Amino acid sequence: MTAERVVGSGGVAGPSFGLAHLAVGRGDEATARSMLAALTAARTTRVVSAWGIGALHASLGDADEAFRWLDTAVEEHATGLIFLRVHPRLDPIRPDPRYPALVSRLGLDR
Repeated sequence: MTAERVVGSGGVAGPSFGLAHLAVGRGDEATARSMLAALTAARTTRVVSAWGIGALHASLGDADEAFRWLDTAVEEHATGLIFLRVHPRLDPIRPDPRYPALVSRLGLDR
């Protein structure tokens, strides 16, 4: 399934994050990255979660972009941040020193 078909269909962007993560899980990085690009571009015309973009970057192993988008999620007060310590999609970035700093900054280390 192409990103254009999923995201460009006029549907809600949220479920596309799930499909992109499924693509990552089955090793189809090209499809996941295509969906990620479409979701990121969609932020110019509708609400698309910075948390979701950050988590997808984390799933893909893009630590720098993941933290950049998670910082944006903090600025936007994204509700998804409550899952920062437990969401498995963030597992690839947990060893990064920026991860505990972000957890601490949000007061989730208490």
